[in-house]
Amino acid sequence: VILLLLYIGLFIAIIAYVVKFAKSTEVAIAETSAQSVAGADTLYLEAHLKRGADGSIPTHDELLFLLATTPESLEVTQTYLDRIADLRKQKLALVAQQKEDKHQSCAQFDQPYHVIIFI
Repeated sequence: VILLLLYIGLFIAIIAYVVKFAKSTEVAIAETSAQSVAGADTLYLEAHLKRGADGSIPTHDELLFLLATTPESLEVTQTYLDRIADLRKQKLALVAQQKEDKHQSCAQFDQPYHVIIFI
């Protein structure tokens, strides 16, 4: 009888663990999908990939254009363009600083030096 009660208790504990794990997984999926913009991309593609009035389907070029102009692609591209502009400004500032340092170090050699010759 005691062994039967232990088995029933173990079975109930396993069921409780599975239910808890399933709920936490659903919550994690819901949070992830709320942060994704894939839904907007899907709606964008769905709206633009409909057949024309004459029954024509989009060409390969049109498909590639639509994939390149999805909201997420445009956002990522803009982010990278902003990074490139910042890096370009930093590089120009670094080059200007290096030129200035080079001119200052060359200016030291423009000053007259007295040479002492030992015979």
